[in-house]
Amino acid sequence: MDYSRLFVHDPSFAHLNAGTRTRVPLRVLDFIERERREGERNPTRAMFVGYDKIWKVQKDLAAYLGVDPHDLFLRGNVTAAFNDFLFALPELGEGELVATGWEYGGIVGVARQWAKVRGMDFRLAPLAVRPEWTSAELAAAVAASLGPRTRVLLLSHVATATGALLPITEIALEAQKRGVITVVDGAHAVGALPFRIDALEGVDFYGGNFHKWFLGPEGTGFGWVAPRWKEKLLWKFGGWAHERPPPFYQGFGEGVAETCRRFFPGTIDRIPFLGLGEVLAFWEEHGHQRLRARQRALLDLVAAEVEALGWERLSPREASLLGPLVSFRRPAAWQGEATVLATRLYQEAKVQLALPVVQDIPLVRFSPGVYAGEEEIREAIRRLQHWRP
Repeated sequence: MDYSRLFVHDPSFAHLNAGTRTRVPLRVLDFIERERREGERNPTRAMFVGYDKIWKVQKDLAAYLGVDPHDLFLRGNVTAAFNDFLFALPELGEGELVATGWEYGGIVGVARQWAKVRGMDFRLAPLAVRPEWTSAELAAAVAASLGPRTRVLLLSHVATATGALLPITEIALEAQKRGVITVVDGAHAVGALPFRIDALEGVDFYGGNFHKWFLGPEGTGFGWVAPRWKEKLLWKFGGWAHERPPPFYQGFGEGVAETCRRFFPGTIDRIPFLGLGEVLAFWEEHGHQRLRARQRALLDLVAAEVEALGWERLSPREASLLGPLVSFRRPAAWQGEATVLATRLYQEAKVQLALPVVQDIPLVRFSPGVYAGEEEIREAIRRLQHWRP
């Protein structure tokens, strides 16, 4: 099925970078506009009744993710969620935080700063960028990176640069045996993979974004904390709910102090989060399995078209080890700073792409959204074949 009619569509270029930010379904955009205009009639009341509305959405999202809503907390993005969780951890003594070499730069920045503030070491553990990995090999490689001083392990569910899936449970259980806290960046998993967070045994924290594969509005993300951490975290922000839930929360968190304490500490734009309820309705209407199948078919088409150009694929070939992204080594002729190159690609070749660098390897990353079309993709690849910076 062609889903492009359900989204804003601009036929003048090919948007093949849903991995950075997705397009949002039109019905969600319409809902947001209606909700914003309705709220402007009485902004004061809209703010206060918004707490109860957000809690309903949080419960629905928790059911989708397979977790207790009291273990979830909403944030503007996964980076904010990681900041709040890591800096809420109690003192761990001397040691190190280890991150795989595949991690997203913003999250690595959070980890480095946390380690610096805590007086701990930060270490990147490289992983080869190649398509032949097996799940068992990945689990063994990450486990081998843990040392006697490792206190925290940071890894991605889906690698942002190549789309590789990491065997989270196997790794987390091994880390747990060694007394290591496992924190997982799930920015590219939510919406793209059929999984439940509660099935990822051994994980202590899981953070994700809704504004990528879930098709949610910009500025919507979350963090999940394993129940064993209840009452153990020392949240570093204060506000109305710092000591006890205020009466005007009107239903948020059902009055549970820890749940309310994790909520945003001040006034927020609640509308994007309310829009997530409409996103869930979109998934239910069109079918989770059908939408993901369409997404995978488009990704497979991109991969086949680009490989036909003779480009070197660096993402896993095994379907069970590949998420919603596929990457290739950047052509030798494509020299220059990534942001400048991406801008020129959009302006000159009419293709929006991401050009990440992982472990000093420059890549071209393709991540078509479910709203892309087959001919749009084929034409985009033809233009890339002849484009030279």
